[in-house]
Amino acid sequence: MAENKSSIFYTAVSANSVEELSYVIPNGKILDIRKISGNAAIDTEVKVEVTFDGNAIFATHTSAIQEYLIQLVGDGVKELKIRLVNDSPTQETIGGLWEGVLV
Repeated sequence: MAENKSSIFYTAVSANSVEELSYVIPNGKILDIRKISGNAAIDTEVKVEVTFDGNAIFATHTSAIQEYLIQLVGDGVKELKIRLVNDSPTQETIGGLWEGVLV
């Protein structure tokens, strides 16, 4: 049975640091990603990334929304991560999200 899944991660990120939120897709399941978005200051030192097994599937240095279908196959180990990267010398509020259906 299909199950809606999502992850929203907005937080203040300290200067020169990275915050991450991970989700592991269960073994044998497929996560159909329908939407990914990010919200970061318009600055090359601040960005939002979404990665799967270490490979970037989305990145932005500003506010962006991608609505599309990506199928990610779970093995119970690989992680889907929202990475909030702040390479600036000041604290920044950054956020990202993904929405999908687990089948």
